[in-house]
Amino acid sequence: QTYVGGTILKLELAESLPNAFGRADIYGGRRPTGSIELKYLGLVSDGGAMKLRVLSTDVRTTEDWRRRLGNKGTVTSSADAVDFEQNLNQPFEIEGVTVHFLKAESARLSYRLTGQLASKR
Repeated sequence: QTYVGGTILKLELAESLPNAFGRADIYGGRRPTGSIELKYLGLVSDGGAMKLRVLSTDVRTTEDWRRRLGNKGTVTSSADAVDFEQNLNQPFEIEGVTVHFLKAESARLSYRLTGQLASKR
């Protein structure tokens, strides 16, 4: 469950840390590439839909295997938000995760998540 303004789902996205040859780090190092967050904004006045917001942050970094040597590289980020209306009876899919809406009230939302959560963290 969540409340109005609360987070339904937040995915922290990452990729393999590149080694000196541009391949994946042999020690399994990872670097962030951004995040995606889904928020509940309440019900639409007619009651058949709800308002949701997707917040997306993209991270661009030059971080590589040298971070173990004290050089973390440079990092820049940008953020974007999109508000939209979603039918209560239709599931919403984002990055391989499906949100099933069970019950929406003016102050609270009940939902269930299915999909590949573990691979996104």
